Amino acid sequence: MDICMLFFHSSISAGDFNSGFIHPLTGLDHLMAMLSIGIISTLMKKYDIYWLPAFFVTSMLVGGILGYFQVPIYFTEQMIALSVIILGTCILIVRQFNMINIIYTITILFGIAYGYAHGIEMPFAAKPISYFMGSLSATILIHISGILIGYGSEKWSGGYIAKAAAFIFIVYGIKLGFSFI
Repeated sequence: MDICMLFFHSSISAGDFNSGFIHPLTGLDHLMAMLSIGIISTLMKKYDIYWLPAFFVTSMLVGGILGYFQVPIYFTEQMIALSVIILGTCILIVRQFNMINIIYTITILFGIAYGYAHGIEMPFAAKPISYFMGSLSATILIHISGILIGYGSEKWSGGYIAKAAAFIFIVYGIKLGFSFI
């Protein structure tokens, strides 16, 4: 099995709050995309630090509901792989371009994709709502971690830590994308 697929959305173990909480922390795709959202929010305007992560979490909730009720959304795993690449790229270019509308749009789309990937698994969980609440809680904490990385990067390295993270995310996202070929 490819190392990328080990961290991709595949199954849930116990299906309770704890397993939902652990999944985003152990799935590299989820971890990288959520850190990216937090970092990007620090590079935008003042209130985006609150709104961008909130839009993602809200979209993830919508996607989870769609997945739970088996509403067909195609290519969600490919969207998740693409999210790591695109969000990593946004870290690098958000300050050079006025991208607020684009960033919010992709945040919503990728939030739905991540939520859907979890929602599609929820009917098989022992406690589906508890599992999803655990996943949402961990996502919020990862966003906060990304915000701290974004601020710390600006303060202590002139943004180089965030840029290095972006390059790592992009390379991983490309590798993840090639796992579909």
